Amino acid sequence: MTYDELCFTVATKSLKTKEQWADFFALPPDLQLIEAKVIKDTVWEQSGPSVWDEIVKYVEIGVTVITDVAGVASGYEALKAV
Repeated sequence: MTYDELCFTVATKSLKTKEQWADFFALPPDLQLIEAKVIKDTVWEQSGPSVWDEIVKYVEIGVTVITDVAGVASGYEALKAV
């Protein structure tokens, strides 16, 4: 899995684009947490809770593979926290 694949895959499961996910991972951790709450509300309303769980699980896998992008680990923590 690459960083681009991570962003693309979570984009296909949500209403955010690949670029918007890349922007999310580039945010500082405190802003990622705020954005994660917004994302969850949007995903939950549009697609149901199972899709949210899929997104979080996929990002969790990405954390173990993508070690050269610092925002992925903090993004996962933010998504998991909400």
